[in-house]
Amino acid sequence: MAIPKKTYLDKDLQKKIAMYKADHPEETLSALSKRFKVSTGQIRYALSKHAEFSKTVTNTKLGKQYKAKMLSDTVDVVEVLEDNLRIVASELNGSEHAITTRLEIMTKMINIRANLQKISLENHLKRADAGIISNIIRRFEPSATADDVIKIYEEEYTKWKAENGF
Repeated sequence: MAIPKKTYLDKDLQKKIAMYKADHPEETLSALSKRFKVSTGQIRYALSKHAEFSKTVTNTKLGKQYKAKMLSDTVDVVEVLEDNLRIVASELNGSEHAITTRLEIMTKMINIRANLQKISLENHLKRADAGIISNIIRRFEPSATADDVIKIYEEEYTKWKAENGF
């Protein structure tokens, strides 16, 4: 009977885990293990081995570029855009720009927000035709929010699966 080989994490993945944890200190070990598809023991080992590296890598311009490259596949684009939209809104609220400038910025923010809602709806429904589904639902329920659309879609999808034996 052969003894199964132990799988080891490569150094790059260990560093990626440590850098991600440094940026997201609230993330639990189990959440990290699900995100990176490794065991919690491997997460613990990577964090203990590369904790200092993840702190010192951002001290230089080259280090920041390396970190951005390493973590590029863990970034949620919608989350980043929403965070930046909040920052712009808070700065706009405290600024003394001319009214026309404020209106231009607010119009752009509204357009970005609408596009973000479409993207998050598509991500949640995981379908390319999520916009069409959303429009159909809103035709019959004009006051439906994005959350309502998702809820209605999931209910109908569950019913459809039950009716068709899936």
